[in-house]
Amino acid sequence: MLFGLKIWSINTDLIDEAVLLIRSGLFAYLELMPVPQTSIRPFLEKNIPYIIHSVEVDIADPICRKQSLQAVQECLRWADVLCAPWVILHPWRGDIYAAMRFIKDLDDSRLIIENMPYLGLDGLPLLGSRPDEIEDFKRQGGCGFCLDLNHAIKAACAYDIPYPQYLESFIALNPIMFHLSDGMLDGGKDEHFAIGEGKYDMKLLLDLISRSGEEIHVTLEVPKQHGDFREAIDGRKRLIALLQSKTE
Repeated sequence: MLFGLKIWSINTDLIDEAVLLIRSGLFAYLELMPVPQTSIRPFLEKNIPYIIHSVEVDIADPICRKQSLQAVQECLRWADVLCAPWVILHPWRGDIYAAMRFIKDLDDSRLIIENMPYLGLDGLPLLGSRPDEIEDFKRQGGCGFCLDLNHAIKAACAYDIPYPQYLESFIALNPIMFHLSDGMLDGGKDEHFAIGEGKYDMKLLLDLISRSGEEIHVTLEVPKQHGDFREAIDGRKRLIALLQSKTE
């Protein structure tokens, strides 16, 4: 597994630490969220692999189409400059068919859709919490798929479906990459805990990820409570120990 770190483009104070962790081999890439009106300059010439994650744009709302299109095109330009293979999008909420048309019209093979929890941080329902919706995005929008395991588990809790069974339905859609964090097994609202601070069966999650190949990308979406990557480093250590225990 290739573990990745995640930051926003405003987190320029973390760039040098991220570069050191990637060059040391502890992590393989940096997942970067370009905030509008921020500069790409601090990330140039770092000679590390990037994946781009779009900031929140409502691709499902036709009224916001022009603004959303500009934001996603800016992310694609960042991907051009940083040689990122993928740009991740959230479905958000609204008209799912408008969201699929939005992706199809962009016609860029680097776009990948991420599944969502049933409820966002604001407590309102989101698109993309069901496997059939993600399948429609892939088929109608012509995009790839990033499986956020935490989002899928939270959706399973909301729909009162055993989460191992629910995850199998998403795995069948052949995700290109994964997002991983810990969480609690109640409620459908989004949350991202550090690895080991929740109730998820990490051995089960690692088994599911492993089916997608030895070099699958897995971004650790864990909090930065200390203002650095300590939680990500500790999380990676826990996951590696679990992986090693499987082979003993």
